[in-house]
Amino acid sequence: MNNRTAGALCWLSSAQFFIAQVWVALAWTTPFSLRLNFISDLGNTGCGLYGSETHMYVCSPRHALMNASFVLLGLTILVGWCAYA
Repeated sequence: MNNRTAGALCWLSSAQFFIAQVWVALAWTTPFSLRLNFISDLGNTGCGLYGSETHMYVCSPRHALMNASFVLLGLTILVGWCAYA
């Protein structure tokens, strides 16, 4: 396998982020909204009201999975770029 193929496969593996996002959002007791919530709310480790204007209730039981997904996404983009360049 050459470097470009390895880089492309690494970038394709970043799809895990979107799968993790859905899986983590489904665990919320209150509905998660892509329009009203921030993606980073999925990785929030504490439950409570957040935001000075919206006061949205944020509680992400699967926060560890989302945070691992954020890190993995960054690594796949970086490694894919290094291998492809």
